[in-house]
Amino acid sequence: MLKQFISKTLLIHQNEQREAFYFLSLFILIGLAMGFGKGITETLFLTRFGIEFLPTMFMLTALAARQGERIEGA
Repeated sequence: MLKQFISKTLLIHQNEQREAFYFLSLFILIGLAMGFGKGITETLFLTRFGIEFLPTMFMLTALAARQGERIEGA
């Protein structure tokens, strides 16, 4: 029933269902892992360094992401 609802909603053809649900399951698993990972890393950071270093870490993360974009775009 749920499979039929998702197939009709996402316009998945009968011969594409196996691959589509495989990737849908994979994306859900990756999303859950990223969500748990983000929560765990922030908890561990705050436990070790405290809240006073949080703005500094956000700035360093943003700068590192920007530098990564420059390297990737070059």
